[in-house]
Amino acid sequence: MNVLLDLNVVLDVVLGREPSKAEADAIWDANRDGRIDAWMSAAALPTLFYVVRKQADLARAHLAVTNCLRSLEIVPVDRTALSGRQADVCGRVGATLGGGA
Repeated sequence: MNVLLDLNVVLDVVLGREPSKAEADAIWDANRDGRIDAWMSAAALPTLFYVVRKQADLARAHLAVTNCLRSLEIVPVDRTALSGRQADVCGRVGATLGGGA
């Protein structure tokens, strides 16, 4: 099953934020174990970097982005992806989440 992760889920994992850390870790583990295919919007990566850099440090921010790039399917968000032939990416995500195409 494909799951589009909200940035806050990733931040809960990376920063160990309570009270949602346990649930976020369970989602991350399900992706790592192959029980789900977790996706993240490319548009969320700069915000992830910024928040982690501000709340932790530069090294942790780089590690967070690197881990996402290695572990998650990154969904493009650009004109090509949102129109024409590439729009099926958005349709698949919407259908997976129950919203249709």
